[in-house]
Amino acid sequence: MQASDNCQLVLVARGNGPAVTALGTKTLEQVQSMIVNSSVINAIDPSATGSMNAMPYVLHLKHVKVAVVNGKAIIQSPDGSYDMRLMLKRLATRLTVTWDYSVTDYKLKQLLIQSVPLNYTIVDRPETDDTYPSIVSQFTMLEIPVADANAAHGSYSCWMPANVRGESAAATTETQRTKANAPVGSTFFNFVAVNTTDGKKKLDYRVYIGSGSSTDFNMYRNKDYSYTVNFAHVGIPTGDNRVTYIAPIPASENNDNLVPTANCFMVEPGGSFCFDPFAFQQNGTEITNSQMTGWYGTASTGIKSVKLLWQTRENGDVGDPVMGIANSDDDHTNIVDIKRTIDNSDINTVPANDKGQCRIYCRVAANTTGGNGVIAAYDGPDGTGNIVWSWHVWVTDYKPDTRGGEQVLELVNKRKLLFSLNNASVLPMMDRNLGAMAGYVDEAPTSFVEMSKTNGFHYQWGRKDPFPSSYTTKKICVINNKNSSTPPEGMLNRYAADGITYVVNGGQSVTRHLAGSRLYFMQPVAKVLPRQIS
Repeated sequence: MQASDNCQLVLVARGNGPAVTALGTKTLEQVQSMIVNSSVINAIDPSATGSMNAMPYVLHLKHVKVAVVNGKAIIQSPDGSYDMRLMLKRLATRLTVTWDYSVTDYKLKQLLIQSVPLNYTIVDRPETDDTYPSIVSQFTMLEIPVADANAAHGSYSCWMPANVRGESAAATTETQRTKANAPVGSTFFNFVAVNTTDGKKKLDYRVYIGSGSSTDFNMYRNKDYSYTVNFAHVGIPTGDNRVTYIAPIPASENNDNLVPTANCFMVEPGGSFCFDPFAFQQNGTEITNSQMTGWYGTASTGIKSVKLLWQTRENGDVGDPVMGIANSDDDHTNIVDIKRTIDNSDINTVPANDKGQCRIYCRVAANTTGGNGVIAAYDGPDGTGNIVWSWHVWVTDYKPDTRGGEQVLELVNKRKLLFSLNNASVLPMMDRNLGAMAGYVDEAPTSFVEMSKTNGFHYQWGRKDPFPSSYTTKKICVINNKNSSTPPEGMLNRYAADGITYVVNGGQSVTRHLAGSRLYFMQPVAKVLPRQIS
């Protein structure tokens, strides 16, 4: 060590396990970039004698003085006295929850711990508002199935990384600790109970974790958080916003919002629409999709089913899935459904293969801030066989007026920009990329959070299918995800219809969907506006 009047000190007790590599001569910034894989910490059994020796402990002093006395470097406090502040803190938080569930006609089936940082950091790197980790970091969730034997009473304990999200003045009481009042990214218990006679009906409970008063949504390292949750209400607690009653209906029910077919549909959270999959519009004229009708020319072939292919969450890995949570792995009809329109035949028996024969219906989840999803039509029953075609659904409250050629800057969700080319006016453009969470007018954003929100999606040589963009706090040049079985770092992750499972490469047959560049219908960029759903 070198003499210094004001420096920072990091000490790590690495334990006897493989959790932390040597710090060596790393700078503070490099140490802040180090991670400890959660799987290493999760392998430490807190109940076993001696196992805690594998747990890393960390000391981070932000202000120390290093004095050289008789040729030796001595750590002192900033005022020059000898420093004895060598209390190391456990890297992990211990989280324990115990529940008692006694609600008539419902049985507890699942516990999710949502908005959990994916890995541990040696030294935290707070944002400007003192929260950490960054909301653009990788998060995950823990899924704990509840066995019938534990449905009425049970407990669960685990290690967790710190997740400091600040306070919310709106959460004045425990009943006000709701999604609407909680800071984005706050960790919470998500209990799911299922109706004992109708498995589609559910009660969804949220219990946010905090460090004191009802306004606090912080979870610090080196602390023990212990919760006991008692469920004993009568009927549906409609007055408690911590509880959501789920009684899904098919997307085709009460959905007569027929819109012209487009490659990308814009729909507000909670909105619904339907369309003819064998048609599309070009310059205001409806045209039959001859590629699709050409593939399926016989009576026994065509579209037999539809499913949700993937969806995003509201903010990267945190927030709710924006398309919704499907009834089951095999039943997505509460999100996307298909019905024949010319008769009452079962579409599995009499598939649709031409314009005017069927409609695809879609209804997206309410009470989200928006995101994206892709729905797909299949030539086999129940989402089997080849993907015939797919459609991008952009869930957003952004709704620029498609009429007129003027520029609009107010309100933000109405903005459209007007530019000129060779001193000639051109049609207005959106203030954001397709699928983006936000737009901008003058200067492109410079923070990683804002850049991630304005990225939107990428498209390969004008093809209609969206590719996820970066969602990261780091500068990245290449992401190799060709054979990944886990979500790559730095990308906007996609989720399956259960809202839990990551969608990774492989597993989908897209033979027809990608067969030839003539599949993709092109228009001048200035005219490309997704179909807006009223």
